[in-house]
Amino acid sequence: NTSFIPQRQQAIDNHSYRTTIQSWNPNSLPQSVTAIKSLSGN
Repeated sequence: NTSFIPQRQQAIDNHSYRTTIQSWNPNSLPQSVTAIKSLSGN
């Protein structure tokens, strides 16, 4: 998907996203999935 790479880079460059992700301390895969869904709004 050609739109994925620019979207991925934009997310990487977004300081707010990076700060949020770095603050996560999931203890399981389901916790990680929940956190990602929450961040993405899905």
